[in-house]
Amino acid sequence: MKGACEALIRRGVITKDDLFDVTITDEQFRQFEEEMEVTIPSEVRAYLRAGGHKFSMLKAAVPADDIYDKTPEVMHQIKEMSAEELLESDEELPYLEEIWSDILSAGEDDPFSELRERMEELRLFATLVKNEASGIMVGA
Repeated sequence: MKGACEALIRRGVITKDDLFDVTITDEQFRQFEEEMEVTIPSEVRAYLRAGGHKFSMLKAAVPADDIYDKTPEVMHQIKEMSAEELLESDEELPYLEEIWSDILSAGEDDPFSELRERMEELRLFATLVKNEASGIMVGA
């Protein structure tokens, strides 16, 4: 995580001000798991403890679907490009597409605020899908 953030800083995508330290205890994880009735995998615990950031999405240039045979070379080229070069990529590099990636982070005040919100949204969606499948109209 730290290496990825350092690379984003070097490329001018984010600044050090976009990052903050995170301390989440095992007891805080236990309380959150109890509250939400879930078990947080060790990989997610490690990710959330690695550090926080003040952004929720990142734009990235990726190879277009029609160039799979050239992907390793293209990815190397993308890695070496600056943020400014990538922003100008529409004309100069027509084989790149821009995608937005949603990035989870621990909150500064409440380390679980974003995770809690996403879980509640997912549970609501699952309830709506379940109700739709059973023919129950919700919120009509």
